[in-house]
Amino acid sequence: MKIKQFRIDEEEWKKFKKITHDSGSNASVEIRRFIKEYNKKNSQEEIFNEIYENHKEVLDALAK
Repeated sequence: MKIKQFRIDEEEWKKFKKITHDSGSNASVEIRRFIKEYNKKNSQEEIFNEIYENHKEVLDALAK
């Protein structure tokens, strides 16, 4: 893993760190989890695969 930097309001950062700590996690874990889920949700390949899986029978029938 690589260290990354970003800008954030100091009060928001303190609040985020406290909430993650109080829930038994930490800011780094939650940021990585957010990015992973965001990428998965918004990836064109993932969107295509989800649409394909949800409509596989119809798409296979149309392909014939």
